Order: sequence, then C-alpha cells, then structure tokens
Amino acid sequence: MALSRLQFHRKIITLGHFFVGSIGVFLIVALRPVVSIKLSNTFSGRIGHFTVNTELALLEQATKHSINRREVVLWIQWREVSNSFLAKKWAEKINTVPYPFLVSTWAVITRFKLRQLMFSSSSSDRDILDVMSRFPPTLSFAKGEIERAQELMLEMAIPKGSKWVCIHNRDSAYLRTEYPLSDYSYHDYRDTDIEDYELAMLALADLGYYVIRMGKFVEKGLSLNHPMIIDYASSDYRQDFLDVYIAAKCSFFVSSGSGIDGVANIFRRPQLYVNLALPLHALTNKHDHMFIYKHFLDATSKQKLSLNDLLTRGISGIVTSQAFVDAAIELRSNSPLEIMQAVLDMDKFLRNGFTIDDIDLEHQRAFWGAFPRIADLHGSAPFRATIGPSFLRENLHLLQ
Repeated sequence: MALSRLQFHRKIITLGHFFVGSIGVFLIVALRPVVSIKLSNTFSGRIGHFTVNTELALLEQATKHSINRREVVLWIQWREVSNSFLAKKWAEKINTVPYPFLVSTWAVITRFKLRQLMFSSSSSDRDILDVMSRFPPTLSFAKGEIERAQELMLEMAIPKGSKWVCIHNRDSAYLRTEYPLSDYSYHDYRDTDIEDYELAMLALADLGYYVIRMGKFVEKGLSLNHPMIIDYASSDYRQDFLDVYIAAKCSFFVSSGSGIDGVANIFRRPQLYVNLALPLHALTNKHDHMFIYKHFLDATSKQKLSLNDLLTRGISGIVTSQAFVDAAIELRSNSPLEIMQAVLDMDKFLRNGFTIDDIDLEHQRAFWGAFPRIADLHGSAPFRATIGPSFLRENLHLLQ
C-alpha cells in the first residue's frame, strides 16, 4: 500500500532524527578516551518529575564513593518547561542543554538502551535508596530571592513570619491546557473537587495557618471568602517563582501525590496525602509524611476492600482508570469531614514531634505489618510514614 504524503513526511523526519542522533552517539563514543559524556532527562514538562527525578539522580550520584572526574552529564531540557524558575535553579547545579539540541541523540540512546551513555536515578521518582533522609536539599534560595518572595507575600496580605499550609487538589485542567492534543483521561481517577477541601481550609485557618490553594491551571476557583484562605491558583499573583517558594517554605503540603507537591518533597517539607488512589504509592520512608486513601469498594457489592483484597486484585500494577474498572474496583473520594480530620491529625502529629496515641500506634503496627514491600516502590528503607490515625480508626477493614 502506498504511503500518504503525511506518512511519507513523517517517515523522512524519523529517518532524519535517527541520522542526526546516530552522529551524536558516534561523537560521544569517539570522545570517551578524552571525556565521558552522558545524557540525562530533566522531564521538564511535568513539575513532579522535573523536581523529584532530578533531585534523586543528583543525590544518588553524591552517594558514590568515587566520581569520574572526566565524566560530564548533559541534561536535556524539553520544549515544554513546567516551571521557568525551577529550570533556572536547576541550571545553577547541572549542565542543561536547551531544546532541541541532543534530542535526536537522546532518542537513539533510549531506543537502543545504550545505558552506558545515560545518567539517571535507578529509582526514577521513588526514593528507594533513601537518599533524601541522608542529604540536604540540592536547591536553595538566594538572599535576593527570599526578599523578593517576602515582598510578594506581603502583597497577598501574608505577613512576614506567618505559617502557611499549601493545598492542591488534582484535576484535569493542567494537562488539558498544556497538552490539548493528548488524551490524559486515564488519570481521571486521581481527580478531586476543591469544594471537598473547604472544611479543612477553615479548620487550618482556625489553627492560625494561612491556607494557600496551589495550581497552575484549575477547573474552578474557591467559593470561600476568608482573609487567611487564599485562592492563589486563581489569582493574579500566581507565577512560577512563587509556586516554588510557597511550596518550599510551607508548614506542610496537602495533596494527593501530584505535580507541584514535588517541590515540597525535594525541599523536605512535611506532606499529607488525601484521596490517595494508589495505595502502595505513599512516601513510605518519609517520617513526616501522613496519608489517607480514597475508598476502595467492590464494583458490584459495594463492600469496602481490605489491603489484602486490593493486593489480590493486582493493585500494585493498576495505574489507569480502565485498570480499576477491569479489576472491579470502585473509587470514592474522601468526604470533606475526612479531609478536615486528616489535616487536624497532621497538625497534631507535627506539634507532638511525630508521635501519636498508644491505641493509634497499635493500629499503625497492624497496618504496616500488612503492608507489602515492593522493591521498585519502597526499596529497603524502614516504613516511617503514618496512615492518618482518625482515618484508620474508621477504616479498620483495611487490616482484615
């Protein structure tokens, strides 16, 4: 069958990329006696990976006893940059190569799995080597950046010295806006409604926190009108610089494990996951991490499923909406009351120095005794995280 004009053009472009990339690989190999060049990926289009993957790769390199002085790592920055300030900060630490340079070479290297020419973390975006607990954050703010941020916070009526909590509810707005030609609906099982977080916001404000709703693009704004609750995501103040600063300096970050909370992670800020839809993806080795699950029900009987039930249904390999359907698992979001109780538990947990009541401690031991260790997700580090005590008390079926 004859190729269409479009197919022909695509074929030519593909062959062109392969030719250019092959030349790049040849030059890198030819230079190895003089300098060892490796390429790496910044994952710049998605801020969660832009933060955590890069941090883990650099920290993993720091754990090596001997560093090849002749080794040069070139980090490819893609056309899509999720946060321009973050790109600037990483450029202070790594050798970034702007798009489209070396993209074809990277494509050839990854296509043929030339691992000797690649530099990356063996754990991708999971800290399976437990390096974050052993090293300080790679990135920091210059004095002038801190002063600029404080001025902007004052403009938002947040006084210097204030405490704040970040809240991010995942919805489809970001991917739909940034990647309009792609279908990311397979992620929809992770979406939640910002209105479900309003009781929690009010409770945090009563405790003296400013509450900052995060997000670059959001489905809808907040309906609350409270001087200590700021819909930053929908405001004129939102900018890439403040996105990073606010998340990096928060008292804790409330999310469901997506996107901007990666900034809180690499700056070692306490994190609370609510509506966690992938039960094995909690930050298990992080001592200041608390989480609660979405509710998992049998799609037919509507009976709540235990952790063992989920494992039997292959939950470790489920990452799409259709996969949940195929496994006959129905997801229900946390109620506003559950989210509010979770933030109150998190506040108490932090104030008490990461300790919980004795009866809750017994529940924790039972939960973690039933929790499976999967090497690619958890490594070998101790399970240090905490499932929300109030949530677990009301959902002891998870332990059955």
